[in-house]
Amino acid sequence: MERQGPSGVGFVMSFFTTDDHIVYMNQQQFYNQNRMTGEVSMKFMHEYGIFGDTEYLGVSVPTPSFANELYGVDKVSGVGYFIFDDDNQIRVAGYKPSLDSMFFLPVVLDSEKYFDLKYQVKTKNVIMGGNDQPQLNVVGDKMVISYPSFSGFLVYDLNSQAQKTFTAISNSFPSQRELPQNYSEEIVSGELQWELGKIWGEGVRYGYINYLKSEDKYLRLVKGEGGRDAPYFLEVFDNDFQKIKEFNLTAINPDLSPNYLNTKYGLMFRAKDQPDEDVMYYYYVNLSEEK
Repeated sequence: MERQGPSGVGFVMSFFTTDDHIVYMNQQQFYNQNRMTGEVSMKFMHEYGIFGDTEYLGVSVPTPSFANELYGVDKVSGVGYFIFDDDNQIRVAGYKPSLDSMFFLPVVLDSEKYFDLKYQVKTKNVIMGGNDQPQLNVVGDKMVISYPSFSGFLVYDLNSQAQKTFTAISNSFPSQRELPQNYSEEIVSGELQWELGKIWGEGVRYGYINYLKSEDKYLRLVKGEGGRDAPYFLEVFDNDFQKIKEFNLTAINPDLSPNYLNTKYGLMFRAKDQPDEDVMYYYYVNLSEEK
């Protein structure tokens, strides 16, 4: 990837592809590359005119920890979707590279609960966030938006514009992560900031909702309460987004890490223990057979 010249690309957090374009992006910019010519056009997001007077905005472009490709892409229309957080409301924004245009979708997200549980602590000039931005995925004509801090999620039909919210319940982990008891958005002690971050990190965390083609099911990885030794669970949903199964992955195999590949053959979880520098070890997880 070139850094200079007509094909140069700057700082990148994520990317997505269409038939005619490769779009590289960070929290404020798009680098739109024409796949035929290789030329790149750069534009700041505030230049598209949909964010009002906000010049130095920061959109949420979270990606899985093991990949940088944007999940929220409609392969039919060639539109990439992501979350815009304007401090009192969260909205879904779309970018269509073929027209070099941006727009907002009429999706009603759970802004109230998101901001009630949002973790952000400032000490002097240092701000520590909770990495709790909403997670957006597009599967076919369905957009699925979930939240790291609570179990509720939303399904939006890109064709009909209908939406429906869901909540999955478990007896193994809480339905939401609570802010620390002595939480404050601004404190003076760096040590207290570190302690609050540690407590926050030991809470439950909900991952993306993905579609597993080999099983025709949706699934979500959940980190249970605890630190490095926290258990990991896998929730399985049917095509109506009703929860039908739950697996304690850590109980099945403690060597399973939270990083996995969604392949046409099924789920491949990376092993925590990697004894060979030249080989990457994975486990195949079969959802159809119980141990």
